[in-house]
Amino acid sequence: PGSNDNKASLLPVIDARYKDFVFVSPIRGVGVDFSLAQGLSASVAIGFDLTSRKEKESARLIGLGDVNSAGALLLGLDYRLGDAFAKVGLSSRLGSDNRRGTSFGIDLGYNFVKTQSLVLGAGVNLQTVDNTYARNFFGVNAQQSAASKLDTFDAGGGLQSAGAFATAFYRFDSKWSAFGRLNLYQLQGDAADSPITQKKDQTTLVVGLT
Repeated sequence: PGSNDNKASLLPVIDARYKDFVFVSPIRGVGVDFSLAQGLSASVAIGFDLTSRKEKESARLIGLGDVNSAGALLLGLDYRLGDAFAKVGLSSRLGSDNRRGTSFGIDLGYNFVKTQSLVLGAGVNLQTVDNTYARNFFGVNAQQSAASKLDTFDAGGGLQSAGAFATAFYRFDSKWSAFGRLNLYQLQGDAADSPITQKKDQTTLVVGLT
């Protein structure tokens, strides 16, 4: 987070389901979906938080140490009312202290085009993190400062980013479909003020074919 360096990853996703409520996926983990009320569903899973930071990604990060991906407890809520939707997700990272931390995100959006083959939507997103997450990804302790030449920084939790997103889904036929999501957001609070951060405005793009 906060780097100027562009990264691209290609990830095969194989999703398996049992009786429409048990799922196994490299993105969502191993868990269950269940309905709470009309239009409201929830999920609980054990999976992976893929967010990471590697020294080799940038000369600026040398001396800070790596923050690796981690196993995580993943909780989600999904509410839909007509073409409007709200999604809430919590990821609590597991493992050693230098890779732990909890993040919480919320999407509020609307599908302004919705046909049998095409769905286009847009909305806003907020992301918050706890003190441990902020310290691991955006803090600089005395040892790291000496090794990296960056100023020490005591990062605390709170609002990490705010922004907007656009989504698209297209069904080619009964077997093939494509989807995409573009996120445009700006780092906030200590994430924006950290000496690790070079660029407050961030962009991510996810494109998939199923």
